[in-house]
Amino acid sequence: RIMGLTEAGQVIRGGMNSHGLGSVSNNLQSIYDAWAVGLPTVFARRQLLKYKTFDEIKANAGDGSKTVYFEVSPLQYGLWTAGSGTFMDEIANMLGLTNCFADVTGWGEISEEQVLERNPDYIVTISMYYGEGPTPEEEILARPGWENVTAVKNGKILNLQNNELSRPAPRLAEGAQALYDFVYGE
Repeated sequence: RIMGLTEAGQVIRGGMNSHGLGSVSNNLQSIYDAWAVGLPTVFARRQLLKYKTFDEIKANAGDGSKTVYFEVSPLQYGLWTAGSGTFMDEIANMLGLTNCFADVTGWGEISEEQVLERNPDYIVTISMYYGEGPTPEEEILARPGWENVTAVKNGKILNLQNNELSRPAPRLAEGAQALYDFVYGE
């Protein structure tokens, strides 16, 4: 039994990486393998539910006709977004959404004009809120010149904790589920 845990530990330590949702799933499989040889059941079962979440989301995804803009840095600090090759972009594709900035590779600085021109159907921000002043959603809604952006007109702005969509961890499934619920109203 100790040998099994040691081997499973090697799989986890040697196999963890962050090169996309597939690698996160592989990491979860490593956790499952460790569970099979003796890691705590509650932890391992909780991780396995992530597989189910991603599969269910893919099965009920949209057709790619709706667009999403991921704001990873607010206007006051200079707008940055998540482009292709990021977990956010992969999750957008999984949900049947088109990332407005899929032409940007990785994380990139963008302009207000670019966002206005691309007119996203949904805006997802991961700005932190400290309880003072407007919330990130309120700040976006109040931006001058943004009133005609589809997401702003329709109040389709979601603020998620940054580790729910931007870090290679099991919480990606929670972020994907929250975005799915926001977009598809479940």
